[in-house]
Amino acid sequence: TELNYDSKQSNRVATTALRQWPFLESTVARLSKGEDEAEKVVNDLKEIRSKLVQRKNMQVFVAGNLKDIPEPMQTLVDALNPPTTATTNSENLTTEKGELLTDISDFFTRSSNTGRAAVCSLSAIESSFLSLTASGVGAYDPNHASLLVAIEYLTALEGDFWVKLRGAGLTYGSSISNNTESKLLKFGLFKCTDVVSAFKAASQIVTDYASGESTIPHVGLESAKSSLAYSIISGVSTKLSAASQAWSSSYLGKKVDYDKWILSEISKVTVEDVMSSLVKYLIPLFDTQSNLSVTCPANKFDEICDYFTSKGWKDLQKISEDKLCKTFVA
Repeated sequence: TELNYDSKQSNRVATTALRQWPFLESTVARLSKGEDEAEKVVNDLKEIRSKLVQRKNMQVFVAGNLKDIPEPMQTLVDALNPPTTATTNSENLTTEKGELLTDISDFFTRSSNTGRAAVCSLSAIESSFLSLTASGVGAYDPNHASLLVAIEYLTALEGDFWVKLRGAGLTYGSSISNNTESKLLKFGLFKCTDVVSAFKAASQIVTDYASGESTIPHVGLESAKSSLAYSIISGVSTKLSAASQAWSSSYLGKKVDYDKWILSEISKVTVEDVMSSLVKYLIPLFDTQSNLSVTCPANKFDEICDYFTSKGWKDLQKISEDKLCKTFVA
């Protein structure tokens, strides 16, 4: 998060544990200074609440059989309006109308820097974790469907990543995902016994397909497409989940029929399309222009730093546990 998003403008960065820790420490310190200071803290929190908890800032989703409710619209309005009491601050009950959010991608304020890297040693862990991020695609990008199929094929149960990473005992798990809101493509390794060997193996798998040494069989392609279709359909298999999906789609810049559209696009994907997306997006993911973060036990710290520096991440930050907050928050 710290490497991928703008540290001054992104809410995602502001809410990380590293950013919150100094604030929470100072708040606890203020609370311990006595009743007067504690009251100031409470008043600060109340002021924040009064600014945020406004009707213009809220949007309501209701699902159910509204026919069973007499005068459903008025009933819901009455139920959702705050009660008027003698202690209600009328200044906070604004009648100003808010605007419907239709695309939250603008709120993902990404950093323009690439090729950033950080390795952090933590005393509390016995295995390593790795994250690589690079540019991905948006929801309606013409390459989105083929990229999804490529990811599904590589990460399938008993697929290449499963067999050559987990099966070889290099890592407990791995993943590749594309976030259409932030347009970030991410590769992750978690609970690695040997993060360097796991990275090498994953990179080699993708390189072998790009070079033509490994090929995607027709059966494997159809299996990946079927698995994707099932995961999409199962996400809207009930009335409530379908209604919720339609509601949330408006925030993500997607049309109500997005699932139908992406299913249609997936069905058209060919082996050539998959190979094109693999070369265009997955190969750069393992390049030094991607952002790299690793957390590891202290005894693997130097080895991991030396390896990724030799691979081309020249400005790699070596961060010890006691300097985490100072490095990212200062």
